[in-house]
Amino acid sequence: MRQPLHILSCLSFALAVGALPLQAQAKPAAKKAVPQTAARTAAPAAAPQKGASVEGITEYTLANGMKVLLVPDEAKPTITVNIVYKNGSRHESYGESGMAHILEHILFNGTKRFPGGMKELEALGAEFNGTTWLDRTHYYVSFKADDAKLLRALEIEADRMRNARVEQPILDKEMKIITNEFEIGENSPGRVLMQRVNHAAFDWHAYGRDTIGAKSDIQNVKLDYVRAYYDRFYQPDNAVLVVAGRIEEAKTLALVNKLFGAIPRPTRTLHATYTVDGVQDGERSVTLRRSGGTPIVTVAYKVPAASHVDAATLNAVADMLTDTPGGRLYKALVETHLATEISSMGLGTQEPGLLQFIATLPKDGDPEKVKAVLIQELEGLGDKPFTQEELTAAKLRIAKQYDMQQADTKSLAIGLTEHIAAGDWRLFHLTRDRIAKTTTIAARNAAQTYFRTANRTVGMHIPTDNAVRSEIPAIPDVANLVASYKGRAVQQQGEAFDATPANVEKRTQLFTAPNGLKGALLPKKTKGAYVTASLNLHFASEEALKAHSRGAMGLMADMLMRGTATKDRKQIQAAFDALKAQVNVGGGGTSINATVTTTRENLAPSLRLLAEVLKTPAFPASELESLVKEQVTAIEGQLKEPQPLISQWLQKTINAYPAGHPLAFSSLEDTIKDLQATKADQVKAFYQAMVGADHATFACVGDHDAKEVQALVTELFGSWKAQTPYQRIAAKIRMAPAEQQVIETPDKQMAIYLAVQPLELSQDHPDYPALALASQMYGGGAKSRIFDRLRQKENMSYGAGGQFTAQPQDKLAMWIGFAMFGPKDRARLEAAAMEELKKAVETGFTQAELDEARKVYLQQRESSRQEDGAIAGWLNGSLYLGRPVSFPAQMDAKFKSLTLEEVNSAVKRHIDPAKTLIGLAGDFKAAKS
Repeated sequence: MRQPLHILSCLSFALAVGALPLQAQAKPAAKKAVPQTAARTAAPAAAPQKGASVEGITEYTLANGMKVLLVPDEAKPTITVNIVYKNGSRHESYGESGMAHILEHILFNGTKRFPGGMKELEALGAEFNGTTWLDRTHYYVSFKADDAKLLRALEIEADRMRNARVEQPILDKEMKIITNEFEIGENSPGRVLMQRVNHAAFDWHAYGRDTIGAKSDIQNVKLDYVRAYYDRFYQPDNAVLVVAGRIEEAKTLALVNKLFGAIPRPTRTLHATYTVDGVQDGERSVTLRRSGGTPIVTVAYKVPAASHVDAATLNAVADMLTDTPGGRLYKALVETHLATEISSMGLGTQEPGLLQFIATLPKDGDPEKVKAVLIQELEGLGDKPFTQEELTAAKLRIAKQYDMQQADTKSLAIGLTEHIAAGDWRLFHLTRDRIAKTTTIAARNAAQTYFRTANRTVGMHIPTDNAVRSEIPAIPDVANLVASYKGRAVQQQGEAFDATPANVEKRTQLFTAPNGLKGALLPKKTKGAYVTASLNLHFASEEALKAHSRGAMGLMADMLMRGTATKDRKQIQAAFDALKAQVNVGGGGTSINATVTTTRENLAPSLRLLAEVLKTPAFPASELESLVKEQVTAIEGQLKEPQPLISQWLQKTINAYPAGHPLAFSSLEDTIKDLQATKADQVKAFYQAMVGADHATFACVGDHDAKEVQALVTELFGSWKAQTPYQRIAAKIRMAPAEQQVIETPDKQMAIYLAVQPLELSQDHPDYPALALASQMYGGGAKSRIFDRLRQKENMSYGAGGQFTAQPQDKLAMWIGFAMFGPKDRARLEAAAMEELKKAVETGFTQAELDEARKVYLQQRESSRQEDGAIAGWLNGSLYLGRPVSFPAQMDAKFKSLTLEEVNSAVKRHIDPAKTLIGLAGDFKAAKS
């Protein structure tokens, strides 16, 4: 639950057969701090004061100092509540490293009024999370728009602002879990290298410390210190609350003021941090030697705070350098095969920070040569300034991302977090405007100012006389900077549309093209006039695949965006950027999936360009070589990692196809060989023989004219037929006997546990709904048995759970349990996991468990169908499977009608602990020493 490089999601094994920062402080007194309680019977709070209003976002300030941002969007079927506390790892003192992150964990353990913690949020059918970073901690919850759910979400946030259970048993439990999270991070060479570079770059500033904290601080921090930190920062005058989506502004403000306004303004004073590193006076270096992964080279420079105008300019500079495929660093490193990937990060901090350029190399790459090229390109920009064409393209790409985020109110609500942390939410718009005004001269000046040898942190230290040094500007006065800022016109607002199966079916218009392509169109008004179109091409047959190489099958879809008969990769991307179109094209040996999200006015030209990409690919040999390098490097980075090795073992164990079959199991090593042996003419031959639109489905959801889109799709794809007749390939599974596989992964402090039982049943099986609900109770959420046992009670795992997956048409399903854990806990974890599985089978679940799981499961199903992209996927699936659009309602009815006896009986019929496949991967030998 940390952020940017430290976001770690719980594993999902759905198998694809794939220094003082504040004023000098005295240590806390022995006397325990008494939390300030928001008295729910307090007198009504004073009316909030209205502040700035920019582009549909309005700021209010409560009497206690808390800021509130309201972002109404009638077209959004959800509400997002995001609360930002302006404290992160930068605000931690000696011995307190990781404190902000520890408190983030503690806040998910509930309050006396809401003791359920995560379970209280899950009961809303909500998506929720919390993250900690350098300048802030935030918590968000997003759920289907509903007054009762909004009330409960705000009640929970208001209560845990001052009444969180900061107690020794909870601290002890979370310290063990965070230790496991620390160990997970230690598995990643890229993350550890980033940590080391930060340490080397900063002498005194807290940005040199990693958000996770020192392991010793995590394990030894005192409760009084945690309470003191909580009482200092978790206060209304240090918080900004964002409420966005389908809300009534006046009603929501009154509710927020009632709940949060009752919390008193604290008597303490928060002092501004004042530690500033001196001007860097020479290149710095760090070298990391770790097992696994592939070489990585990072070159970093000190840069101004996010609010400084140069930070906006450097955003454009970084884009022009790292853009794929047109960026200068991409051309100098990836196109020459010295590296397989180039990226950048930084520019988002409240105080002067670090801009890093990161190159990922192939296994046999030359780090010294890559370092030399990086430095030459970065520090030579004064002699080779950017062209107007490069800058214009970068502005288009960046503007597209801003427009799309602003159109997606949920994304905007969460995305404002970093701008709030940097000084003010309006920096979102101001930075956008500054980037739009950036000139080539400004870009050159910024590069020359900051990309200097003496301001560099890289792989070695070289003493240098008469170094030209970079003076980092002071932090701008943000309040004065944004005081008169008005922003641009508010985006077009959309209509209110509740995506129930009945409403979607009623609104959807179906059609069939002459070649058999099936289409579904759902026109509706959206914020910013955005629309999503999705085209799925289905092709090939089992027999036809035997004539083609596995490498060609795996690479073909990924090659489509890399060149057409008239455009190269860079021109394709530039054309889509000019159309404000977000495009994704992917697939495999039997399908291609293409999705375009753009505005109404740009939909037709975007679809025409997509048709060019799909129908006239060029498959250039140089691009194939780059793609192979990228994919091989990615696989090589997995060869010693626990999770991919366990996944590989499972695929091998249950794969039902004989050796030589196009769908037979292929190891990571064999996959590398197949990729490296593939030629461009093989990929082209596979495409020409297989691909067409005669068995395609098309869905369009959002702001569009249905008649015009139907005519255009028919024109572009309605006569396109494949040379090879399509015959769907049924998925198969091998019912392997029970076994346990242990894979040693030296020097990996995080281990993986996976327990799987394959089943021969599909979603049409009468017991599918019962097994799905049983899996929810077993491992599907915060109230599930596996999560509760392994994380909440025994504190062995940062992430644990389970799931049940089944194919819609074929008899292929899996009952899955998984956990991440420290290798020393292997025996305890294995025993506990098997005990919970046996209990589920032998004694079954309770009525209370079923009632809660059913409610959460149905709410999650409902929430997952609300966004336009999800609706497009739903419509495509309905067309392909021949199901009515309202089919989800039929499934919902089955879930609602299930009895406890039916669920427990289904589990007994199908799940047998004695038939479980168990895989473990980790450094178990070292754990015994």
